[in-house]
Amino acid sequence: MFYTEKLTLDQLINNIRKNEKSLAFCVYGSIPSENAKLSTPCVIDDYPEITDDDDEVFPDTVTEAKLHFWFRDELLEDVISNATMQNPKVTNEEILAAINYYDEHDTFMPLT
Repeated sequence: MFYTEKLTLDQLINNIRKNEKSLAFCVYGSIPSENAKLSTPCVIDDYPEITDDDDEVFPDTVTEAKLHFWFRDELLEDVISNATMQNPKVTNEEILAAINYYDEHDTFMPLT
């Protein structure tokens, strides 16, 4: 994986499930994250810089493309790890639901 790489959420989840992460990143997309599906394209890029006034300055590629901030890599790793511990056969669709649940509720979604 590399900065400014474009992939679908399905591909990103698969990469993280296979432990193919090689850098710290944030995920950005052209629509709000809650509307994203597994087939939705996203971009991975660097973390925003934090100014002395605690403002976030996103990478130029993100602001130029008018992308929305979606998630930090740690959130994805934690949610995917939790979901696969709850159910080793969890689908990527269920993982995406768990990611959105965590993003909204700040807690892990129980899987049945």
